[in-house]
Amino acid sequence: NVNLRISSSLRKSMRSIPLERVEKPALASKEITLKQKEDILRSYLETHPCITRTDYCHITHTLKSKAVYDLNHFVTDGTVIYLLVK
Repeated sequence: NVNLRISSSLRKSMRSIPLERVEKPALASKEITLKQKEDILRSYLETHPCITRTDYCHITHTLKSKAVYDLNHFVTDGTVIYLLVK
């Protein structure tokens, strides 16, 4: 659903234009192995002091839920040290 507020003259001129709904493609994580993701993560951490989930999603082309799972795996595996400072 689209909530579009336009002028009445524009609305009248657009009535003759046929509109169609476009299906969104299903999102999927890029198929790379956990070892490859670990290598990408290590190379990122060589040039950056830390990484966020968003940054990890961008560099590995991974969806949010999979990124959280991967990062938690790296923390429990000891690949990444998790440090929370208040």
